[in-house]
Amino acid sequence: MFMKRNLEGMGVGRGFENGIEAIYSEQKAKLIVNNVVTDEFKIEKGTRQGCPLSPLLFISVLEVLLNMIRKDRLIQGIQVGAKQYKLKAFADDLVLTLQEPESSTKEY
Repeated sequence: MFMKRNLEGMGVGRGFENGIEAIYSEQKAKLIVNNVVTDEFKIEKGTRQGCPLSPLLFISVLEVLLNMIRKDRLIQGIQVGAKQYKLKAFADDLVLTLQEPESSTKEY
């Protein structure tokens, strides 16, 4: 649901939203455990492993969190000259550089 609302907020267009919904709704999977195939089960959250859209969808959702951290004045980063550094993000790695990590992140 969050991803759907996020895509709406990004303004990607109803056609793209419908395409993503068609790909990711009603996902099912089976597992192979000790050469035995399990019964089919419904996947309710997440994106498909190996799907070329997965990293892009992940980044679009992660950007919401990053923007919240950037805008939050209670979260104080490291000051270098006139610039403040709070975070660095690359792929699925996130590094926070905070002055007071415990007190500034209590709300989260």
